[in-house]
Amino acid sequence: MSRRTEKMSELIRHKLAELLYMELGEVEVTISAVEIEPDLRFARVFLQSVVMDEPALAAKAEELNLRQKRLAAELFRRLGLKNPLELRFMPDQAPVQAARVEELIQNIHHSEERSDSPRSESPIGARESRDMSSPETNGILPGVRWTPDQDDEPKGNRL
Repeated sequence: MSRRTEKMSELIRHKLAELLYMELGEVEVTISAVEIEPDLRFARVFLQSVVMDEPALAAKAEELNLRQKRLAAELFRRLGLKNPLELRFMPDQAPVQAARVEELIQNIHHSEERSDSPRSESPIGARESRDMSSPETNGILPGVRWTPDQDDEPKGNRL
């Protein structure tokens, strides 16, 4: 997004929030972001709410879409735009997606904790995992030993 569209998006977000509150008395939703096209003719307005669930927020977005012409005309007048702006209200999915990512990360941590728990006995014939951070390997390929006091070069297999 160019600097111009970023500034205009912020300006539209503030003015539209003011319009929703002052003109419509709308306090249940907040405008989380506005994405505007480079030609400044179309804007997507993302809504969030702490008091509404997803279906109610989607219904509120549709209600505002029905009023979009009136809101766009008022924005046009207040901002002194060259061209009328078409608005599209939609629920902001970022918090829902963030919660889903957080849930996935927690699941990964829980599964790692369960796999790190000591096992009673390993099955016969199972290979033991090699500790790559041991002084023997020092993070180098298995079978290559490195001793820092001898010319600082690995000895053994060379690639």
